[in-house]
Amino acid sequence: MARESRDWVTAATLAVLVHVAIFAVVVLNWNWHVAPSSSAPQGQPVPAVVVNEQQVQQEVQRIKEREQEKKQREKQRVEKLQSEAEKARKQRKTEQQRLAALQQKLEEQKRRQDAELAQQKQQQVEQLAKLQAQRKAETEHLSKLEEQKKQVEAQKQAEAQRLASLQKENEAVAQQRQKEEQQLAELQAKRKAEEEARKKAEAEAKRKAEQAKRKAEEEAKRKAAEAKRKAEEAAQQKEAQKSLQQALAEEQASLNRNMQRLRSQALAEYKSQLQASVQRNWIRPIGTPKGLKCTVRVQQIPGGEVQSVEIKESSGNKAFDDSVVAAVLKSSPLPLPKDPSLFDREIVFTFSPEG
Repeated sequence: MARESRDWVTAATLAVLVHVAIFAVVVLNWNWHVAPSSSAPQGQPVPAVVVNEQQVQQEVQRIKEREQEKKQREKQRVEKLQSEAEKARKQRKTEQQRLAALQQKLEEQKRRQDAELAQQKQQQVEQLAKLQAQRKAETEHLSKLEEQKKQVEAQKQAEAQRLASLQKENEAVAQQRQKEEQQLAELQAKRKAEEEARKKAEAEAKRKAEQAKRKAEEEAKRKAAEAKRKAEEAAQQKEAQKSLQQALAEEQASLNRNMQRLRSQALAEYKSQLQASVQRNWIRPIGTPKGLKCTVRVQQIPGGEVQSVEIKESSGNKAFDDSVVAAVLKSSPLPLPKDPSLFDREIVFTFSPEG
């Protein structure tokens, strides 16, 4: 603004100097001439013409008025320029403030989005860590169950070996009994053959026979008791084997339940992967409300390539259903399950963008 004022003063000064010069020329040429006279004698002085002072004053006044008007117009122009500059400065300041507020709003929105994304990422990381820890615990539990199963199998094998050993002992006892019976038969034959000779020592022979009989009875009782004991042990072994088989069956049932639970978790994780894959390619139709969901039946081939898609249970909004079908086709090939046994050519899952 100071520079514009200096330019205006300089222009006004130049204008005054130009008008002063014009005025001087006008004064010098205004009625300052000698009237022509042919009768004037040579050598006489030429009379001077008197300048019209009133005309000069009027001309000077007109010049001053024009200068004053010019100054006034220049002043008004400068004031107008100053007003427009001030207005432009205020508009620029307002625009800068608006842009600064908009920039701050955008930065705040970006910070909120970054914070939300970071929170979602942290939640996903924590959920993944939890799932990994759970899977690790399940794996360790399964390993323990396998180890227990091996121990039970080893115990079962040891029991079988012990039963086989008992059977061998029973066979040995039977052979021993048969041998003793043979010896007894031989003894009876020998006794019959020596009957003539034993008559001389009948009392001694009878005593020896009674002793042998008592011994044989005692031996028979001992063997009967041993056989009874072995039979009781065999019954106990059979009962123990039955209990062991029952424990193994219960353990196998528990193992099957755990395997089924892990399979259900893996299937749920697989369907969650399908939901996430489709949601990445899903575009919400304009005007559709939140909270909609639909059940989708997908025909696929090995490798996840989608062959066909149909809505099994509609959301009630055709635009929403069509957008889900388009998102499934766009997501082809679909992600494959970690457990290949979970793959099915026909997969049914519920798509709910809000969870």
